[in-house]
Amino acid sequence: MKIIHYTLATCIAIFSFNSYVFAQKQNSNSILKLPIQSHQNSINHGGAKSTASRLIGSVYATYNGTIYEQTDSTTYVYSNGRGLSNQFGWLADIATSYIYNPSITNYDNSGKSNYTYDANNHITSILAQTWNNSTNSYQNSAYYVVNYDANFNLSNYIIQSWDATGSIWINSSQYNLTYDTHNNLLSQISTVWNTATSTWENQNKDIYTYDANNNMLTRIYQSWNTTTNAWENQSKNINTYNAANKVLTNIYQYWNTTTNAWENSSNLINTYNASNLLTNELSKYWNTTTNMWENGSQTYHQYNSNNDDTLNLTQYWNGTSWDNNSKYLQTYNTNHSLTLQIYQNWNSGTSLFENSGRNRYTYNSYNQQTSFYKDSWNIGGFWKPDTLNFDNASRNYYETYQTGIESVNISSGIVNVYPNPTTNLLNINVSAEDLGNSIITIFNTQGILVKQWNIGNQNNYNTSLSTQSLAAGNYYLIINGNSGKRLTQTFTVSK
Repeated sequence: MKIIHYTLATCIAIFSFNSYVFAQKQNSNSILKLPIQSHQNSINHGGAKSTASRLIGSVYATYNGTIYEQTDSTTYVYSNGRGLSNQFGWLADIATSYIYNPSITNYDNSGKSNYTYDANNHITSILAQTWNNSTNSYQNSAYYVVNYDANFNLSNYIIQSWDATGSIWINSSQYNLTYDTHNNLLSQISTVWNTATSTWENQNKDIYTYDANNNMLTRIYQSWNTTTNAWENQSKNINTYNAANKVLTNIYQYWNTTTNAWENSSNLINTYNASNLLTNELSKYWNTTTNMWENGSQTYHQYNSNNDDTLNLTQYWNGTSWDNNSKYLQTYNTNHSLTLQIYQNWNSGTSLFENSGRNRYTYNSYNQQTSFYKDSWNIGGFWKPDTLNFDNASRNYYETYQTGIESVNISSGIVNVYPNPTTNLLNINVSAEDLGNSIITIFNTQGILVKQWNIGNQNNYNTSLSTQSLAAGNYYLIINGNSGKRLTQTFTVSK
């Protein structure tokens, strides 16, 4: 599944967000701490062979000019060897949030989300609750019911709100998604519940098309007209690609209701080097007077020998030439993870870039971010903790666990994957007679589930898989049949 509507993603993002924003205090005597102890007893080994690391808590703080003050925190509890999923983020059973109370130097309860999963570790429901200070208990807030198709693509989810007066769940909104045979999202329709008629009513619709390489060509956004009872065009995105399936242009258009035609609005033009690394992003806008594209802004990218994006230089068009605006200087560790990011602004008076802000990151041995903190530049010539942004410091805590991936008897059969290594597309050929109804799963070397789909009961199966969304590295392709047999193969993605 490539696209999830932001409403469901917002609820799931309580996990994935914390994998990007972590921080710690600069004062080692005042380390940010969790409101409760970590849940080591949540680990279920189950005879598993692979060890990974999962998030169990995040703590946030804001600098008040003197010290970091803790603001809020979230803890996570897991079971059944679940951890991180590329599709949903952290697959915890319970995520509990807290708000720091300085008067008692401790945390107050804030909210809780309870998650359920199917046998394939796909989220099937989310119960969101908020803390009621009057009753000293959690009360229901929202409920998500999630459904999938035979290929494990998100096909439908319903959001309900809690009616405390009637003590019942009331429908709020619903989303229905369809896919093509390559599991590309074709449409997504959102509906809202009409309590007066007790029916679902159309609201918004997204329609997608793709090329032969599964690259998205167009996305059309429509809204429902309740007067005409018909879908009406609103906006459109048009993409083109190079031979390496990299986006060359992204044109944004809007629907003119007077002329009943699409009209240009903006165009993003990308340029790549011989290694297909993005070197320039040129943004143009449509001049309705001249009916021509005109320059707006551009961003240059530079890379180190490891292909890490180390410099982003943004310029704006003044009508005749490009003026410098801002610059990012970025440093990475050996695992290509960002460790330092310095933001600079252009001073037109001195014709120099001047420091403005910086972000700093640290990681554990699994290359998961453990800390992040934001600093700002003092005119006195030194860095100081940032005071303009909320939650400008935080820290994350992890535990190791067994993923549930273990060795089993291999079935008689053949799995061919090519080209190997691959860059954008992997061909998969399967020939076997004793697998039965089968599921293909792909894991990275950390035991994290990357992709999964059902191929049914086939002795011979051939498909092409887009690997554009996969990070460079080694992967395990595993075919599990309901007969209890398994086929395995490995492949490498290079970027």
